Amino acid sequence: MKKSLLFLLVAILSQACVKENEVDKFPEDGCYSGSLRASYSLDIRPILDANCIRCHNENNPPKGYNLKLYADVNRAAQNNLLFNVVNHTAGFSKMPSGAGKLVQCDIDKIRKWIENGALND
Repeated sequence: MKKSLLFLLVAILSQACVKENEVDKFPEDGCYSGSLRASYSLDIRPILDANCIRCHNENNPPKGYNLKLYADVNRAAQNNLLFNVVNHTAGFSKMPSGAGKLVQCDIDKIRKWIENGALND
């Protein structure tokens, strides 16, 4: 009986831990949900690699932003440039240049990452 209760307790606690950890990441489909946070390495870096660094790299980066470097990404995030250019906000250049607007999930991830302090995690 004691073993059964112990097993049941461990099973319940392990499920609680799984649920808690799931809140900290994007779901399998990658779309944003209001309670989630975005990770630089898991969410933001792949967006930048796929859409930005073909131009914004170490070879004469436009406007001085080498988006291969976290320091430059963070600078663009902190001065509200990163979100506004990918969101196509009026008064800002539309990025990526010569391409369509990013999918809304990616824009939401960038917004959430900035709201959470634009951490290098």
